[in-house]
Amino acid sequence: MSSTTRTKNSTAQDRELDLYFKQQVTQVSRHNEVERILNAPKLDPFSILLVPDDCDEKQIKNAYKKISILIHPDKATHPKARDAFEKLKAAQDELLNEKQRKWLQNMLNDARQLLKSESPTELASKDFEVAVRNKFRELLIELEWNRRKKARIAQEQQLAEAGKKEAEAKKLTEQKNLQKEWEDTRDSRVNSWRSFQNNASSKTKKRLKTKTSTNYTQDPDRPYIKRKL
Repeated sequence: MSSTTRTKNSTAQDRELDLYFKQQVTQVSRHNEVERILNAPKLDPFSILLVPDDCDEKQIKNAYKKISILIHPDKATHPKARDAFEKLKAAQDELLNEKQRKWLQNMLNDARQLLKSESPTELASKDFEVAVRNKFRELLIELEWNRRKKARIAQEQQLAEAGKKEAEAKKLTEQKNLQKEWEDTRDSRVNSWRSFQNNASSKTKKRLKTKTSTNYTQDPDRPYIKRKL
């Protein structure tokens, strides 16, 4: 084999190894990015998209496009790539909602003001921003907890009200059924009463007839005593 042929083969192998290495590095990068998004706080879309607090619509869309290409389920081999992709999409949708984005930015400012009032000494710039982000998440978690608590109380009240209405409806149905049964058996009750009255009248007449036809004798010595013959 000539030296030229060996050189060509070596170059081809190097290219294959280089391509394989790049593919592996890419998959590692995809895997790490999926893990980062999965571990990012769901309530903090800024951290998910890696955009600044004062981001605008263009920055949000560019960040989403860049990250979505990296973690797309059709390209990433991570078993939860689709979950990360959906989480990324939800973060973009939330920040593209201008009203929601401004509310989150106001919450970040509130977190800064709270930290400044709570911290007796000024933190370093980097540490302070980390603390702001943590305080921001604490505020969001507290708000979410209160929202869920109110929702649970409202649901319990709705269930209680529904149960009360169901009990009232059941009681009303039972009353209607009793009324209907009473009406349906009216003729039967009337006939039974008439039959009873007729039987009672017949028995009374029979007793009177028997009593009238009975002969008595009197004791001459005791006329107040009557004896049946």
